[in-house]
Amino acid sequence: MDLKDLPQLLVQGIEAQARGANREARELLQGVLRLEPAHAAALYSLAVVESREGRVQEALAALDRALAARPDFTQALVARAQLRAQAGDAPRALADARAALRLDPASATARDLVNKLGASTPAPDSWPSTLAQAMARAQALQAAGQVDAAIGVYGAWLREGDREHAHVALYNAGVVLTQAGRRLEAEGYLRQALALKPDFTMGSIA
Repeated sequence: MDLKDLPQLLVQGIEAQARGANREARELLQGVLRLEPAHAAALYSLAVVESREGRVQEALAALDRALAARPDFTQALVARAQLRAQAGDAPRALADARAALRLDPASATARDLVNKLGASTPAPDSWPSTLAQAMARAQALQAAGQVDAAIGVYGAWLREGDREHAHVALYNAGVVLTQAGRRLEAEGYLRQALALKPDFTMGSIA
């Protein structure tokens, strides 16, 4: 196979995914990705297949890659928000849903997720209240398009907060930058999060 085969493989993979032929869809979509590893549409469709089969982490990994390649991919943001919510990761699900709604204000699914998660997202008991406050402030700034200000909030918390939870703030800063399309800066924050807590799998870099 070479690049000239990619469009046909993609169409066949999406068609197989749409009719629920998961095994066939996975093989076709993986063929696309062997030709173009960062193909956002193929990664999104692969995530749908993985999710259907209950492979949540694999689906999230595919969506992470899709969004790294195309940060304005609204469908991928909504799908990741739904999966994160199902996995109990409400704060980051809410961040994804808000980002999707900014990109597509007409998205009823994104709006419903924002309303649901915004009203029912407590900070994890193990996180200090100051970090929860920093996250809420940073998310509000991010929603207003003030990415640098949002990063500044996490930076201020890192200077003043406890080191035990520094990886959480670093990871969230990385997410903000990733969603803003600032991939190289995001990787720096995510790598720092992993350096502080190597088993913090949510900070893995696609």
